[in-house]
Amino acid sequence: MTRVDKPALLRRLFELGCHYSGQILSYQKMIGQLQEAGNTTTLAHYLDLLKGAGLITGLTKYAGQIVRQRASSPKLLVLNTALITVQ
Repeated sequence: MTRVDKPALLRRLFELGCHYSGQILSYQKMIGQLQEAGNTTTLAHYLDLLKGAGLITGLTKYAGQIVRQRASSPKLLVLNTALITVQ
């Protein structure tokens, strides 16, 4: 149970993840496509919430250094392909 301050932003991130499944999408491009005001840390947190719920995950690039992994743009993957069809 986690508090979500902007549920509309979470819903739009879910829709965006379903639309761009299998593609690398930077957080800046996500902010540009989402109409609600938010920052990259909020989007990363909401993406972790969606991952915990088993809906969408953001895969980072493989690198030996953790700093390089965190700085990479995530590849959005829908964990259930039926969600792509519904959206």
